[in-house]
Amino acid sequence: MLSLDAALVTGDLRAPHTTERAAAAAVEAHGRLDGLVVVSGVVAFGPVGDLPDEVLVDLFLVNTRAPVRLLRAVLPHLVASVGDGRSPVVVHLSALVAEHRTGLAPPRWNGTAAAPPASTPTMSQRTRSLPCSTTNATCPAAPFG
Repeated sequence: MLSLDAALVTGDLRAPHTTERAAAAAVEAHGRLDGLVVVSGVVAFGPVGDLPDEVLVDLFLVNTRAPVRLLRAVLPHLVASVGDGRSPVVVHLSALVAEHRTGLAPPRWNGTAAAPPASTPTMSQRTRSLPCSTTNATCPAAPFG
């Protein structure tokens, strides 16, 4: 077991309240929130023509909506962090399958995973509502079969 000074929140990322509970637990455990690291996602392999609508909905809920919901939930705390003189950060960490088309991943998976990293800088530039630096990083994935 990894030993971290962190708040553990379990839940279904398809449900809106999970991201709110995660943000609240972090603030409750540490009294403030100075950053967000998003490392979550699901993938569906196989031909896009065989992808059931239920799976497509789950892909969008977990890969697109959950990170944006989480960002929305922590935004007031990041604004407060700036007000207290700190420099908050938002990091989106994705796997290679999200960044590159492979013969195994349907293109719709790529789109669902690409949306959150693209939305953070856009939100910052267009609304000036995100007062922190943003970083998108790609984690090397294991080679596919």
